[in-house]
Amino acid sequence: MIKGMKFITGRDAVSLIEADEAVMIDLREGIFKNGRSFEVKNLISIPYSDLKENISNIPEDKFVILADYVGLKSKSALEYLISIGYNDAASLIGGIAEWELDGLPMTKNVDEELTGGCACQLRPRKIKKEVKK
Repeated sequence: MIKGMKFITGRDAVSLIEADEAVMIDLREGIFKNGRSFEVKNLISIPYSDLKENISNIPEDKFVILADYVGLKSKSALEYLISIGYNDAASLIGGIAEWELDGLPMTKNVDEELTGGCACQLRPRKIKKEVKK
């Protein structure tokens, strides 16, 4: 607990999710998932920018674990949830970056990994081409 907010390790998150006591909310936006996905049941994807509009998609009967890439947006989302009355929620420490380092269940799609010389040039390795009919 830090300033009234709960933070949880990836290992503890997996235990709670496997016991069906928690749900994970993946807050990462579109291509910034960088080809990585949490491989857990009870996973709901709600981009951080859409959180307020999709609050009704977050179960109120389970512990809520907020996750992002490194833990910054999940902390902000946790502050918001607490402000509207969600007291049974936590931010995932280190996001999917630390999750991956800890060897926790995840999938990778190298075609969706971002590549580029600088942040302004980031794009997926393989860009899906639309087929014209």
